[in-house]
Amino acid sequence: MFVLTLLAKPGAGKGTISKLLVKDFKFNHLSTGDLLRHEISLASDLGNKAHILEKNMKTANIKQDLVASLEVPSDEIVERLSDRWVHEDSGRVYSYSFNPPKEKGKDDETGEELIRRSDDEPQTIAKRLTTFDLETFPLIEYLE
Repeated sequence: MFVLTLLAKPGAGKGTISKLLVKDFKFNHLSTGDLLRHEISLASDLGNKAHILEKNMKTANIKQDLVASLEVPSDEIVERLSDRWVHEDSGRVYSYSFNPPKEKGKDDETGEELIRRSDDEPQTIAKRLTTFDLETFPLIEYLE
């Protein structure tokens, strides 16, 4: 099994690139962020421990064949995430400047309302970027 890890700031495009890798190369995709957000939304024991896990999860004990770091300027990320809308049940992502829904505020497939994730609010984005710089950037430097 080939293991590729994508490291990048929140909103840099890891999910978008992962979808292309799944489609073009038949990779499997696992998003730790998606998994943790789901557990937090359920208020499960794991969800309640997710913040501790995130703080302590510097490296995964998994053989890595390739680690890629995506470099995207923070101001571009703020712009992207502020424009991101999601169909909550499926995870389909829309952007009014890049990939708009056919009908404003509605999912193309179900017609259900789109939401803005709470972590896509500008103040939260700034905090997430700061956390990345403090906690994850040193890991990228180490792996280089």
